[in-house]
Amino acid sequence: MALRAALNSSGGRGYQQRSDGSAFLPLKPPPAEPSSLRSDNFFGDYFSVWGDFTNYKMLDIIELIELNLVPMKKYISLLIILVIAIVGGVYFMSKPTTPSGQEATSLRLKWFFNAGFTGDFVAKDKGFWNNEGIDVTIYEGGPNASPIQLVAGGSEEFGLATGDQIILARAKGIPVVAIAVIYQRNPLAFISLQESGITRPQDFIGKKVGLTYTDDEPLYRSMINKLGIDDKKIKETKVGFDYATFLNKEVDTYPVFENTQAIEIQQKGFKINIINPSDYDIQSYSNLYFTTEEIIENEPEKVEKFLRGVLNGWNYAIENPDSALESVNRFAENINSNSNRASLAETLKLVKPTPDTQVGMMTREGWQKTQEILLENKILAEPVDLNGVYTNEFLDEIYR
Repeated sequence: MALRAALNSSGGRGYQQRSDGSAFLPLKPPPAEPSSLRSDNFFGDYFSVWGDFTNYKMLDIIELIELNLVPMKKYISLLIILVIAIVGGVYFMSKPTTPSGQEATSLRLKWFFNAGFTGDFVAKDKGFWNNEGIDVTIYEGGPNASPIQLVAGGSEEFGLATGDQIILARAKGIPVVAIAVIYQRNPLAFISLQESGITRPQDFIGKKVGLTYTDDEPLYRSMINKLGIDDKKIKETKVGFDYATFLNKEVDTYPVFENTQAIEIQQKGFKINIINPSDYDIQSYSNLYFTTEEIIENEPEKVEKFLRGVLNGWNYAIENPDSALESVNRFAENINSNSNRASLAETLKLVKPTPDTQVGMMTREGWQKTQEILLENKILAEPVDLNGVYTNEFLDEIYR
């Protein structure tokens, strides 16, 4: 048999034999002293976990056993690995399904559960995704969870991100593609306590302006540059994602989403001013659904089902806000219902600002403005091809 010949030949396939009679495929050149080989280091010497496991075939393992070259105590371990490999191979070659037979997929949000994701909660809670034949698991985002990394790496299949994040990812060669935009107006704003008298960007001079230096920085830079404000006269201060910094008056302004965190702060009894760069014609896409080029190419039906389900969720929320609030409260249970209700009302204004707005639809102009902000602030070295950044093909099909 092949393995016998390999063991009995000088060239062979690289198998060697230990003093205890077992065979192994060395991962590195054999050490000078045979005694340094550890016969009990099963994973390291036999397979190096994944690295050299593919060098073995089913018949090879059977021959090792027939030749009595694998000690009896390792029979069971070998069989366990074989079973795991076979079952795992079948799993990865098939599409995962739920017990109900629906195709399983996943969505990674860009922040913690709140009313800003109402359409997603409604699509899940009211069964709009199930009606399309898919079962979507929704995962929270947060400062330590990057939807783009998780989707590009295959951990999730769909995600939410800002336009600048998607453009910058494409510039780095990461093949993610936007398939719909939910917020037609970017809700990122800077808040100040009403008592501070800071009501416009010009009032930032001499003040401590909090910045997370993430998606807030491009909008901030574009706003003050457009207004001719010298940033050297502003005390820019790095802050984290806990607005307690602001409430404790460690900074004079703080970046928030005006439809969520700003409302939570107001619900706590604080009176605030809201300064939104979009009021100064600084436009950049926010909260976009995206997936990978591979999924778009290989599973276009899944992409359309996902979008159709979530758009039904958003449209249902627009028409039935009280019922949608029930879904929001089930997911965002750590936020009181009054805050969720107020956030929901503001969020729906961002999603469908006019009666003629087609929920989710993106425009070339919107993407051009998003990219211009990155170029103007030298965050992006050169333009990327916007044809690869987004596609309306699934929205066009849905709205046809």
